[in-house]
Parts: sequence; structure tokens; C-alpha cells
Amino acid sequence: MIEPGKIISAGLWGDIEQAIPRAQFPEQYAHYAALLDERCAARFAVTGDTDPIGDDAYGAEWDALDEFAETAPTTLAGF
Repeated sequence: MIEPGKIISAGLWGDIEQAIPRAQFPEQYAHYAALLDERCAARFAVTGDTDPIGDDAYGAEWDALDEFAETAPTTLAGF
């Protein structure tokens, strides 16, 4: 959790979770998550883009994550 009164830039729900843990502060978390949802909806209405990070800035990371997710395990399950 960040210090009270500190301003952060939240572009993802994870940013909010780091600043205001949902389990500890459910009402505050819900408030700021709703604000982020509104901001994302407004962004989509204007640009049609739902991804605030964008493929331009993090394309290689998204590709690596996709490749990792599609990798078949090479060990026995449960070991």
C-alpha cells in the first residue's frame, strides 16, 4: 500500500490494487476501480482501443507472454 495522500497514475487495475488493497479497503478500491472503468470506457468510445498499455510499447512482451502460455509442459503433472 502507498502512503496516504500520495498521488499515483493508475492505468491498470493492478495499479489500484497496489495502492489500495481490495481485501483491506474494499469500498475505496471499488470507488477507484469504477473510475478506471469509466476512463477505459471513454477511451474506447473515442479510440476504439481497449488496451491502455498498447501493442506499440509492449508488443514484444505480449508476444512472449502468448508464447509462454502456449508452451506445453515437459514434466509429469504434479511433480
